[in-house]
Amino acid sequence: MAGPLELSDLKPPSEDEVFFKSYVPPARDAIHMPIHVFYMVLASIVIVMTLYAIIGHLIKDLLHDLADWLFGEQPEEVRINFLEARDKFMADWCPETSPELEELARAEQIKVVMESSNHNPAIWVISDGSETRPPHYLSDDSEKAPPLQAHTLREFEQHLNDLKKENFSLKLRIYFLEERIQQKYENNSDDVYRTNIELKVEVESLKQELQEKQQLLNKALTTAESLTNNNEAELQRRCEARQQEIDHMQQVLQTKIQLLQEEAQLARSEAERMASLAESCSQHPPVPMEPITKEMSVAKSSQPPDMLPDNRDSRRIEELTEAVRCKEMLIRELTEERSSLRERVTEMEEQLQELSTSLLQKEQDAEFYQEELGRERLRVQQEMQRALRQMAQPVFWEMVRSLVLDNYSSAATSQLRAAVLRERRYLYRVCCL
Repeated sequence: MAGPLELSDLKPPSEDEVFFKSYVPPARDAIHMPIHVFYMVLASIVIVMTLYAIIGHLIKDLLHDLADWLFGEQPEEVRINFLEARDKFMADWCPETSPELEELARAEQIKVVMESSNHNPAIWVISDGSETRPPHYLSDDSEKAPPLQAHTLREFEQHLNDLKKENFSLKLRIYFLEERIQQKYENNSDDVYRTNIELKVEVESLKQELQEKQQLLNKALTTAESLTNNNEAELQRRCEARQQEIDHMQQVLQTKIQLLQEEAQLARSEAERMASLAESCSQHPPVPMEPITKEMSVAKSSQPPDMLPDNRDSRRIEELTEAVRCKEMLIRELTEERSSLRERVTEMEEQLQELSTSLLQKEQDAEFYQEELGRERLRVQQEMQRALRQMAQPVFWEMVRSLVLDNYSSAATSQLRAAVLRERRYLYRVCCL
């Protein structure tokens, strides 16, 4: 017979057991970068370097064009060779040096450069004489430098005298060269001063023009800001005026509708009165005056002169005739007025019909929007109920699972029943929202 069910048998496995059972080691190449990523990075670097070179070249050309536009056409860039510049310097400042000495110095320099880097370069001193001096090494290391020969005091004095003469000759050469340069540029000093003055004037004019441009720019900015503020104020004012105009038009239309309704009512009453008057006139038609006037004229002609009525009767007849004519004119005018009133009533009825139609359309639109709002509200409530159900179901089943795993006693069963009832009540309330 099997023993009672223990709680340890119903407990789920722990998280560590689940992790170690479901653990899958990563692939060996998971930590390696894909080859296409490397190619993309390499291509990006190449593209960036190419763009940097192109943009730098374009910026350089742009700066050259800007300098040409601001300061005039500039001379082309001339690349200077160091050896050619040195030869030109030696030819200008040392005219007494011979080509043989220059060749020897150049050969010695090339030889020193070709030798090992341990040896320091030698310095040749080119003098006025035909003989060259041995090179003096800058290094103090006696092993690398050639051995020095022993000289007597007379040789040192002779060497010192030679150096003094060379120094004196170099000073004379410098003096004559300075005098020569001064004579060369003395004639062009006025041009240099004039050019300097023109350049200063141009710089001042450019500064003044820059200040004027800056002032114009500031004025333009202030004008633009003021125009923007004025436009905003004008737009606000126009909006307020348009709103007031719309309100006024609505009031005018409402008063006009009321007046039209009142006029229509008055026209209906006037039409009814005129209709009753016309019916009464139709029941008692007026006697035409032409036969009466003819008969009276015939009677007057047939009667003797002594039988004619007196002036009072004739005046009375004329007054009656005039009164009848006035009545006929009044009846004609009333008939025309009745027709015009009927037309006006028809127009007013058409206007009322149009207004009623537009009002009905507005009411239908309002009902449609209310229905749409109700449907949207119902849809939102349904979505909320569905979301609440989805949120409540996992909580409920987690509670049931915990109660089953904790205890099977009657207290747990009653708690489970209470939880089920609470869940049902909660779902019922949610559904009734």
